Amino acid sequence: MADPKSLPLSPDGKVRAQRLAGMLKDSGIAAIYVTDFARTNQNRAAAIEGARPAAHGRPRRAIRRNLVERLRKNHAGQVVLLVGHTDTLPGLIKALGVPSDIKIEPQDYGNLFVVTPRGEGAPGFLRLRY
Repeated sequence: MADPKSLPLSPDGKVRAQRLAGMLKDSGIAAIYVTDFARTNQNRAAAIEGARPAAHGRPRRAIRRNLVERLRKNHAGQVVLLVGHTDTLPGLIKALGVPSDIKIEPQDYGNLFVVTPRGEGAPGFLRLRY
């Protein structure tokens, strides 16, 4: 059985990655945080084609540890892309202040979440499909 970390994007995943790249091409991404899975890194590569934001790899099990503090400290006012998983993104979104619980089904790969800090109070939040 193959190591889940080394599995590449499926053909459908490659199509979604290109769609994501089109959506993000003019977003001004300053930094990317991505887990250590081949699929998340392939999505990251597609999303930043032609741009060179700082990329920060994180082991999947450590993706939440201190990440929200790091985002607030090092990337205030910047566009940051987090490429994660069904079991990492909901907790990060919650830690960023979004009050509602986010559920991502295991085979649901086409989500783009936009969290916009607003100083005090809950951040702005959009759930988009790509």
